Parts: sequence; structure tokens; C-alpha cells
Amino acid sequence: MASEPAATPLLLAVPPSAREALTSAEARWSAIPLAIVVGAEVAFVLGGLQEGAAASSLALVALLTLGALRRGRPGGSAAIALATIPLLRVLSIALPSLLVPVWLWYAEIGLLVILATMLAARMIPFDLRALVLRPVRPADTLLAAGAGLPLGLLAMVIAGTPALGMDRSFATLLLASVAVIVGGALAEELLFRGLVQGVAEGIVPRGGVAVAAGLSTLLYLATLNLRYVVLMAAVAVVLGMLTRRSGSIVPAVACHAALLWSQVILWPALLG
Repeated sequence: MASEPAATPLLLAVPPSAREALTSAEARWSAIPLAIVVGAEVAFVLGGLQEGAAASSLALVALLTLGALRRGRPGGSAAIALATIPLLRVLSIALPSLLVPVWLWYAEIGLLVILATMLAARMIPFDLRALVLRPVRPADTLLAAGAGLPLGLLAMVIAGTPALGMDRSFATLLLASVAVIVGGALAEELLFRGLVQGVAEGIVPRGGVAVAAGLSTLLYLATLNLRYVVLMAAVAVVLGMLTRRSGSIVPAVACHAALLWSQVILWPALLG
């Protein structure tokens, strides 16, 4: 019973219609978007860039179509929320990562994903503000950020993360740090722990953490590094539980930001 109030902000952000008991037919409609996203990511991992881009593009069109057809119903809400995931994959393939610094690539992808997530939330509708603006104890946020630093070191060692190859000027370091934190950590947490987990909580009570963690882990399968995938899956579960307990994505963003920033900037610079 003690954990019940912590889940309330997630459920309050979901339209009342999405919190009603689902019929078996509507539950099946809600599972279709999940299967589409999983299928597209499997095609990317097994097929490569061209096949992955094609599969993700088809998945994006299918999810938007399903969202329009089932608008106002849980299945439609799930389709619109999950459409941002194949969009993220298409952007990561299409944008010129070889022509710009890696940190700038983070900013390119992340800002577009943030905009797409906000647009999807508006279309459902889903109140992301309840998960962003809810007051959180500063100590909890600092503790989460502190935990992210050793996790970043572990991630760097397991993944063999290279330095970003930037110069050591203060201006470049600052820009790269902002790009990684906003374009990487904030974008991913707003999408998965915010929109996806929140909508999933309204459809499958108490299942939102598993759904969001599973889908965010899919993005790491392409690394083909099993230890790294397992690590990021565990991190995703912890971040989801932090969000459920606090009713805010702020601690999750703080932890993920510290993890990613230290993984690609701090620890490679100090140890590389």
C-alpha cells in the first residue's frame, strides 16, 4: 500500500478512457503497436542499415495509421506513443553522423525526438507536465546523479566507448556536455520513462516499467554486445522504478545524464 501514491501521477496523466478496464479485443489492439516496434528493431539488428531503415519507415507509417484509426482508444494511444521509436531509428540512420562531430549528432537526434515526443503526447493527449514539473526532493535527484557516474564508468569499460574526439576547449566541452545530456539522456527519458511508461501504466497497470524498459533495451541490441545490453536493461528497469516511485522523470534524467556524460566525455578524457 505504501507504494500506491507514487504511481498516481503516472495514472493521472493518462486520459480517463485509457484507465478503464479493457475488453479482450481492445487489449489485442494495444499489443499490435508493441509487436510492430519489436519487429522493426529485429529487422534492423538482423538485416542491417538498409533493411532497418525500410522496416522502421514501414513501422512508423503503420503506427500512425493505427493511431488515427483507433484514436481516443487505448490501442490508438499506444500506437501514437510508440511511433516515436521507429522515428528515432530512422533519424539515427538518415542523419549524417559521419559529417558532424559525434556530440553534435546527439543534439540533432535528441532535439527531434523531444519534439516528436511532445507532439505525440499532445495527439493522444497525454500530460507530460505531470512527470516533469512534479516537485522532487533535491537529495533524491543528487543521489540519482551520483549513482550515474560509476554506472558510466562501467558502461565505458563494457562498451569500449572511445572519446568523442573533440578539442579540449571549455566552449566545446560545454556544448558537447549539453548536447549529450539534452540530446541523449533527456530525450530518451522523456520518451521512454515519460510517454511510453506513462501510457503503458494506463493500459497495463503496473506493467509500464517492464514495457518501457524492454523497448528502450531494444535500441541497444544493435551494439551486439550482450554485457552492454544487459547493463542498459538493468539501468532501464531502475530508472522506470525511480519514475514510478517519485512520480517524476527528473531523478531518471539526472541518473541517465550522469551515466551518459561520464561514459562518453568524463571517463574517456580521464582514463583514455
